[in-house]
Amino acid sequence: MEPMTFIMAAIAAGALAGTEEVAGDAIKDAYSSFKEFIGRKFAGQKKLANALMSLEEDPKDEDLQNVLQKQLSQAGADKDPEVVAEAKKVADLVAEKSPQSFGDINIEVEKIKAHSHVVVEAVARGNATLKSKEITSEQGEVNLSFDTTKKV
Repeated sequence: MEPMTFIMAAIAAGALAGTEEVAGDAIKDAYSSFKEFIGRKFAGQKKLANALMSLEEDPKDEDLQNVLQKQLSQAGADKDPEVVAEAKKVADLVAEKSPQSFGDINIEVEKIKAHSHVVVEAVARGNATLKSKEITSEQGEVNLSFDTTKKV
């Protein structure tokens, strides 16, 4: 997963899980710590702080996600190993305690072409889909595996 995608997934899942009773205090505390870390790391960047607060009000809003992603990208969050590591802590905890927060997996690509093997594996709590016009491997196999029964 790309660093920015990982950061955004952790923020959205953390914000969403924080609103659920099932999530418990562990996720709420971890997400709160992550937000405080982001606040300290990017202190003085009001647009970023406002975008994060707005997304917390509606974690599923794609427009708000895009605004936050733009602000994080401009701040260089996706290139900062500390930010990625802190996001991973939240994502790992959410995956353990509230896997339904990650929900469905939808992958859409124009073309997958490889010299050797192509392997796509995904575990989703909900539905899993892959859309592609072409998937080819010159010398190997193409293996696709989606498991929607495993606990993520």
